[in-house]
Amino acid sequence: MKPSRGPWWWSLLCLSVALRSGSHAVPIRKGETAAAMKAEVDVVAFGVIQLIDTLGQVNQTLEARMEAVGRSLAAHDRRLRLLGEEAGRAAEAQRHAKEALRQLQVQMARVQAQGRGTRDRLARVQQEDQELWTRVARVERYLDPTLPAHIKQLKEKATEHSNILRMLQLFTKYQRESLQDQNRQLSELSD
Repeated sequence: MKPSRGPWWWSLLCLSVALRSGSHAVPIRKGETAAAMKAEVDVVAFGVIQLIDTLGQVNQTLEARMEAVGRSLAAHDRRLRLLGEEAGRAAEAQRHAKEALRQLQVQMARVQAQGRGTRDRLARVQQEDQELWTRVARVERYLDPTLPAHIKQLKEKATEHSNILRMLQLFTKYQRESLQDQNRQLSELSD
């Protein structure tokens, strides 16, 4: 049986066995022949060769397992790197989403402030419209009926104010609906 070629320490083991066999020769006992002695040496040598071959196979198995472990570690390292990159992308996307949400909140605050200003202006126009119609009624009751042109002018002015008021009311309604839509979008983003 031919032994497998192992690393340097297999050769060292073989050399040690050979030296020990040469330096400590087994004495021939009474009644033993040279053939029996040779057979015993052959058995010992065959056992040593088998041991060396077995150790070489064990070494190859260990090397194969170490290579497999190395490949597994490399695969785990790649997975960890991919997971780290994915986590970085997720964090960046979350940062962009938070920034977009912050900008939307600023815009919503601006729209709400504009809505309050529009409501204040609408209240002033309503008050002016009411005062104008009150003046028209007062003119119709207390002024001389010979002043129809002045009364007509006041009525036209009151009608103009009423039209402006209706336009402002429509604009306020549109702005309120737009604000509600943006509030709903903001709530969806917050969820």
